Amino acid sequence: MLAFSVDREANVLLAELSGTLTDLDLSNLETGTRAFIEKAGPVRRLIDLAGVHTVDIPTEHLRTRALTRPITAADTPLRVYVAPTDLLFGLCRMFTMQQAAQVTPTTLVLRTRESAYDVLGIVHPRFRPIE
Repeated sequence: MLAFSVDREANVLLAELSGTLTDLDLSNLETGTRAFIEKAGPVRRLIDLAGVHTVDIPTEHLRTRALTRPITAADTPLRVYVAPTDLLFGLCRMFTMQQAAQVTPTTLVLRTRESAYDVLGIVHPRFRPIE
C-alpha cells in the first residue's frame, strides 16, 4: 500500500509504503511522484518503508529500476529512505549504489523517521494527505 502526503513548509513529499512491497508499489511510487513534481515543482522526497513487512520484488527487477533514469534528478535535490530492517536497508543501499553511476540527487538511507526529519530540518512535521 502507498500513501502520499506533503509538508509544504518543509517542501517535502512523503511516500509511506506498507504491507507487502511489490513492483506495482514501485510503479505507483514513481507515477505519483512524477505527477506531484510536475504539478508542484521541485520537492525533497522522504520514502518511508517502516510499514513494509514483506518484499515481493525480484532483486533483478530492483537492479533494472535502479539503472533507469531517476524521476527528475536535477529537480529533486534530496531523497531520503527510511528503512528500519536489515533487509530493507540493504535493498535501499543496493538501489542507491546502482543509481550512483548516473546523475542522481543526494540520496540517504536511514533507519528512523526521526533521523530523516533531522536531516531534512523538520522540527514540527506538518504532513497533509495529497488530494
